[in-house]
Amino acid sequence: MRLPVRVDVIAVLILMLLLPVLASPAASAEDERVDGDFDPIAVPNPATDLWNAVRERRQAEARTQDQGTDASSLINTSGEEWQTLRTEELIPIGGYVLLGALGLVMLLFILKPVTEYEGGESSRKIRRFDVSRLVGHWFMAAVMIFLAVTGLVLLLGRFLMLPWMGPDVFSAIASASKEGHDLFGPVFAFALLVFFIQLVRRNLPEKGDFRWLLQFGGLFSDKHLPAGFFNAGEKMLFWLVVSLGAVLTVSGFAILFQNLFPGRDLMQLATLIHAIAAILLICVVFGHIYMAVSYKGTLNAMKTGIVDANWAYDHHRYWYEEMEARGEIRELIFNGERRVEAGHASPTPAHQQAGES
Repeated sequence: MRLPVRVDVIAVLILMLLLPVLASPAASAEDERVDGDFDPIAVPNPATDLWNAVRERRQAEARTQDQGTDASSLINTSGEEWQTLRTEELIPIGGYVLLGALGLVMLLFILKPVTEYEGGESSRKIRRFDVSRLVGHWFMAAVMIFLAVTGLVLLLGRFLMLPWMGPDVFSAIASASKEGHDLFGPVFAFALLVFFIQLVRRNLPEKGDFRWLLQFGGLFSDKHLPAGFFNAGEKMLFWLVVSLGAVLTVSGFAILFQNLFPGRDLMQLATLIHAIAAILLICVVFGHIYMAVSYKGTLNAMKTGIVDANWAYDHHRYWYEEMEARGEIRELIFNGERRVEAGHASPTPAHQQAGES
């Protein structure tokens, strides 16, 4: 019986289909790979040059309708470098710095816990801060503490909180921290400006500041060195807070409003500077807390704005003498539950003895 299709024609067709496969580079490579004389890397990849150009950011060879910075860069290799820097250097070093500052403050509390002022508490008081300055101080302190906590969650939380909290709880805390940090960042800039305007005049250099610095304010002795309204240490603290706060403000705005600052590299630099300035400012705040708590009577100035005359004489003698000359020292007379302010009285005997000596 005659078949409708000839077998020889079919064989020819199959052979024609198999010839390209048998003669392809893959087949040749397989044969030569068996012999061990062929290197597969030598086979050229037509996309190699393209992706090398993309990775090396040859922007002159790319065209885009978006004219923004880095618009023609498909891959930003600096992001990998930044991630490595943040994970392997910034976070561990920053954590060690914070622990070291906290440990130093605790050591100072152990070695020199609370320092009394000469003469002890008396009935003679001086107003040191008015209400507006107290509000300005505590407003900035509250915003700063909130930003410090939320910032540390974003910086260290993945390593310190995630392992024991779990991803669900930590993600909620981290998300809330980021939103709160972004919201209160501009508020801190406003608080810092008010803080600077209110106290800058009192933190300019005065007589006795250089001597105070040379002797560390009498830290390693039993007597305080005379100073004005603020001593040199408090002035250094003020300028550190203002300087670091200004750096945090500028870098924070660069991160928050990314379209105003072109380039991802600049954004990464702003993030790095922001983190370093924040860590240093937290260390400065640790020192401020120690100064406020370890010297008896200092915290009263920050809570009520009023200090004891003996405290003022012992810590800020030049300012005490100025207030005494102006008649600003008041004698508080207690009459049952009622407190009445009378005119200033003469110095206590302890002050007289200190003045004569």
